Amino acid sequence: MLSKIKIIYTNIWAWMEKNPKAFYKYAMFILIPLFIISLYFSYKHPHKIYTNTIPIISTKNVKPTIPHKTNRIVEPIINELIELKSKHETIGLNSEDSLRIKYLINRYNELK
Repeated sequence: MLSKIKIIYTNIWAWMEKNPKAFYKYAMFILIPLFIISLYFSYKHPHKIYTNTIPIISTKNVKPTIPHKTNRIVEPIINELIELKSKHETIGLNSEDSLRIKYLINRYNELK
């Protein structure tokens, strides 16, 4: 089996040495369409970039946070806002309550 492959290889090599123009022509007939097809597929079907794989570059203003820690911090803020809403519906709000609401909303937006 191996000897047959060697014989075929040597025959092809000998033909290539005797007919370089024909070999070049056949090679170009194969390579040029493959190149055109690869360009077509690269433009029609570009590689997808998944946002999960791209690292997030943090700036000075953005602090890296861990989601479960922010959820623990956000829950009391939401609960207090709900309490202030119920207070607004029943009694009404004073100036201290409205300032507290502004502070809680700003804090919530910073965390989210």
